[in-house]
Amino acid sequence: MRIEKIRAGKGAKVQIRAMDGDEEGMASWVAKTTLKAPWAQRDAWESDERRYAAAVAASAPALRTAAYDAASEFIYKIWHCSNILSLGHARGTRGLLLVKDLPAALEQFGADLPDLLSDPLTFTDRFGTLVAPWPAAERWAAHTCRSHADAVARYATAEEAALRDGVVHGRTFPGSRGPGAILTAEECADMFDDDMAVLEVLRAWCGVQTADRFDELAALRAEVARLAAIAEDAIEAVRRAGDGRAADALQQRLGLRQAQARRPDHPRYVDSGP
Repeated sequence: MRIEKIRAGKGAKVQIRAMDGDEEGMASWVAKTTLKAPWAQRDAWESDERRYAAAVAASAPALRTAAYDAASEFIYKIWHCSNILSLGHARGTRGLLLVKDLPAALEQFGADLPDLLSDPLTFTDRFGTLVAPWPAAERWAAHTCRSHADAVARYATAEEAALRDGVVHGRTFPGSRGPGAILTAEECADMFDDDMAVLEVLRAWCGVQTADRFDELAALRAEVARLAAIAEDAIEAVRRAGDGRAADALQQRLGLRQAQARRPDHPRYVDSGP
């Protein structure tokens, strides 16, 4: 095929002419997106197409599994660097780990990243993207969650609390311009078991001991908050009784900052807005 003319603008098209075969010499208009690669690069394009198709076929069983969703949560909600590395979602890349910026990925995950992603179906495409099928991607996700165990366990603890709250009150996910998706309590309840299964995979990947440590830490923080609230109530009771000096002394001994003390119900503390 040879490009004869290009029609610019919305829905850009190109006129192509067949150079050989049964349609030799015939010209036709086609959408610009149908031209996959320059003729000189056709062999590289066909090679990529074959390798992508094989890797996608091997990764298909992982789609919609808790492990796949856990890897996705790590990339998009814990790590937040999908411009460096991501999971493919388009039809031709679904289920694949795509390392788009290999130098940055090596800096983030270590020089052994290519070895970690090694697989008979792993390859580098003609644009320099390192492509790994799901078995290698899952191995990478488990390894990476161990090396980022604190962040993963912290996320799992916070997300579980949000899931449990959603079952009672529903849940709103922020959008780019105000509220995004809104789920009812019933919808949250229907999704609860599946969402918890994802968190269990993340916890297993980051190590049971780490997850247990964060569970204990969360319980300890809750107990500290409870005791601090009791202390604040006691201090305020002493202050209301007219003994401000004793209240200040108690506050100092307990290590409470002034900002932590509860403000009395007084009009001057009411935020009347701008």
